[in-house]
Amino acid sequence: APDPLVAAQMALLRALHAADMPDPGTMMKRLEELAASGALATSAAPVAGGQGDAPPASRAAPAVDWAELVARVDQAGHLRVAQVMKDWLRVIELAPGRLVYTLAPGFSGDPGPELRDALLKTTGERWEVERGAGEGVPSLREQTEAAQAQEKQRMLAEPIVQAAFEAFPQAELVEEESPPWGNDRNWSRNA
Repeated sequence: APDPLVAAQMALLRALHAADMPDPGTMMKRLEELAASGALATSAAPVAGGQGDAPPASRAAPAVDWAELVARVDQAGHLRVAQVMKDWLRVIELAPGRLVYTLAPGFSGDPGPELRDALLKTTGERWEVERGAGEGVPSLREQTEAAQAQEKQRMLAEPIVQAAFEAFPQAELVEEESPPWGNDRNWSRNA
């Protein structure tokens, strides 16, 4: 970093954050337990099927993961459509061959025809794509922004960070620019 003080502060914050995390073995064991108990699949059920009271026979259909589908469309070379899917589409219902969506505020136009075409070319099957009414699940971009805001609030609640702000009342938390090779957000204090 160009400023050694900022680099030292960032290293200290990262060390404090890492100290609270479990070791990788414990974390993997916990994730395996959650997967075995079905807790991870349960949290994705509203997006995958859109019908919480569906009979068991309809739940047997393979679930479609929205983030994975967006990544597949992106990898297939439909970059603009993938970006629209990530940033602007709020999924109301998602099942194999069927997508019902609404748009986040700020998007103008109808992405339906482009979505149908990109999904057909990516998956090899025809998709029923329709714009529905309602809120839907927040877009992937909205989910990422909410997680980042929550992480920032968690960091601000840390006792050491609060103590630093008390010691330096004019300080503010600013976001450092991400390096071109990653999307990780780094936070540092400017005094």
